[in-house]
Amino acid sequence: ADGKNVAATNRARTVVSYKTSEKTFSVDVSKATGSRYAVLGFDAGGKKIVDSGWQTGKTYALGKDVASYRLLFSYSDNRNLSSADTLKFENCLTLSTVQNSSSVIEVGTVGADGKNVAATNRARTVVSYKTSEKTFSVDVSKATGSRYAVLGFDASGKKIVDSGWQTGKTYTLGKDVASYRLLFSYSDNRSLSSADTLVFEKCLSIIPASARDDWELPIM
Repeated sequence: ADGKNVAATNRARTVVSYKTSEKTFSVDVSKATGSRYAVLGFDAGGKKIVDSGWQTGKTYALGKDVASYRLLFSYSDNRNLSSADTLKFENCLTLSTVQNSSSVIEVGTVGADGKNVAATNRARTVVSYKTSEKTFSVDVSKATGSRYAVLGFDASGKKIVDSGWQTGKTYTLGKDVASYRLLFSYSDNRSLSSADTLVFEKCLSIIPASARDDWELPIM
């Protein structure tokens, strides 16, 4: 009950606990016939607040107050376990890293010179995209109240286009635009968190420009 290790011959446990902010899990008990698992959840102070009981589904939803967890494994006939069984249980378990922020979009805005500027109510694409290489589309319906703007730069890096806030799928950049970056925000100008960058990323599709040029007229 205190989260400490206790000797048992018919149970197996994960060696360490996992932070819910860092790792999620799934279990495929079909990989070890007759197996089952339980999840023990602990609050930030280390107190056990969740005992799932034996499960056979792929995963188990832990409450928002759970800061960390460990998993137990056994067979439904409660047989004694060997080290070989721990390998079977390990084969059932998949741990995945929790993505807390986008690698494509970050909190902040872009200045007139194209450089990054701190801002709490704007998010920007991490990099600029060359118009010769990448086009884009945005579906703001995937983030209620969101909007985007496109900043276009000429070949020397000078900003020559500021679209203002948009909600349409795309925005046409002029022929002199060599590269662009996108900004995102909510219409109420609320402060943004790293979680919002993930939401905005779901709205954004970056498409190879070559997709437009796969066909050409034959030479006659």
